[in-house]
Amino acid sequence: MKTIYLHHPITTDEWTSIKKVMALGFFDGVHLGHQAVIKKAKQIAEQKGLQTAVLTFDP
Repeated sequence: MKTIYLHHPITTDEWTSIKKVMALGFFDGVHLGHQAVIKKAKQIAEQKGLQTAVLTFDP
């Protein structure tokens, strides 16, 4: 797993050049609901042969 910090505007080619399935949300802790969202994104990515990404927000 790799952590990439994004700032507006996005200038990271690595981030924008590869297709991926993303779980997007305010993951303020990885409780069961968040785990289910991330697991579903991972399942879809595996079916499509894509990478999985998780995007969260820092208030």
